[in-house]
Amino acid sequence: MAEGDQVAKTGAEVEEEEEDDFEEIERIPCSCNYMAACILMPLLDGLLIGFPWPGFTLYYKLMGWPMARAGIAMTLGYAVRMFTQQAQVKFGYWLALPMAMCHMTTGLLALIFTTSEWAIFAEMVAFTGFSPTIAIEGTAKSQFPQSPRR
Repeated sequence: MAEGDQVAKTGAEVEEEEEDDFEEIERIPCSCNYMAACILMPLLDGLLIGFPWPGFTLYYKLMGWPMARAGIAMTLGYAVRMFTQQAQVKFGYWLALPMAMCHMTTGLLALIFTTSEWAIFAEMVAFTGFSPTIAIEGTAKSQFPQSPRR
């Protein structure tokens, strides 16, 4: 009979339990800072990281450069990325600024020397290696530690 009593809860009791569960859920803050740090910046970073790869390999093919060197640029970039992201975690997210300056320098060189393989190669290594993903995620985590997404 005790099991029957538990099964036969009234609608009001069930509704009250659901309201208690609902109140325990954390609410996502709806502010411009939250939208920028936790949604917009990671979204734009992810879109930007995937953007150049089809054009990069096609540009290498168009210029007649060996495709193996394009693969080496990608491999070196991701190898550099492992170290730069660990450095950002260990020494602080402020390292993203000097890395962005290095990336901007290689980007300008690639813009000026568009027909030189060394400039395009260096830009793609810097583009991948100096990715600000860790700094963006760390900023979101430090600014909104209570966020349910984290």
